[in-house]
Amino acid sequence: MKSIILGVGIALVLSSCGSKSESGDAGSSEGIKFGYFVKDSLLTGFDYYRINQESFQKDELALRNEMGRFQEEGQKMMAQMNSKMSQGLLSENGRKYYENELQRIQLELTSLEQTKGAALQERAIKFNEEIVELLDELCAEFSSENGLNALFGKEVGGQIYYMDSSMNYTSEFLEFLNKNKEVDSSSDEDQKEEE
Repeated sequence: MKSIILGVGIALVLSSCGSKSESGDAGSSEGIKFGYFVKDSLLTGFDYYRINQESFQKDELALRNEMGRFQEEGQKMMAQMNSKMSQGLLSENGRKYYENELQRIQLELTSLEQTKGAALQERAIKFNEEIVELLDELCAEFSSENGLNALFGKEVGGQIYYMDSSMNYTSEFLEFLNKNKEVDSSSDEDQKEEE
C-alpha cells in the first residue's frame, strides 16, 4: 500500500513546464525568463493534493487494520489448533474445523486485497494521472501569466542544484494552484461511494 502513496508522490516529480513569453527580467538570459518552485512544497502547500493524500492514507490505514484483524484471528486459530494438537486433544473433525476456518480467513484476506485493495490502487492511479495533467496545465498557465519561458521543479538531489532566489516562484505558484484547483470535498465522498 505504501507504493500507492509513493506512486502518487512520484506524479509530482515533473521535470519542467512552461510557455513562451516575450518578456524577461529577473532570472532571465537574453530575453528568456526562468522560474522555479520547490517540488516538496506541493506535498504540503497544494491543498488539493494534500487533502487527497490524507484521504488515501486514511483509507489505506483502514484497509490495513481490517486485514490485520483477519491475520490476528488466523494466528489465534493456528495457536489454538497447535495447542490442542500438542496436547492430543484434537480429533479429526476438530482438525478439519480449524483448517476450514484458516482457509476462510485466507479467502477473506485475498478478497480484501482483490476488492478494496485493488479499488484503492486504481483510485491512486487515476489521481496520479489527474495530478500530472493538472500540473502540466497549471504550470503552463502560471508561466504564461508570469512571463516565464520555463518553470522548473527544484528538489534536493534533483538535476537543478542552484537557482537564484529571485527566480523562486514557490509561494506564488502554490497560491495559484490553490486558487485554480479548489478542494471539492463532495467529489471525494462521491468517489468513495462508487467503490
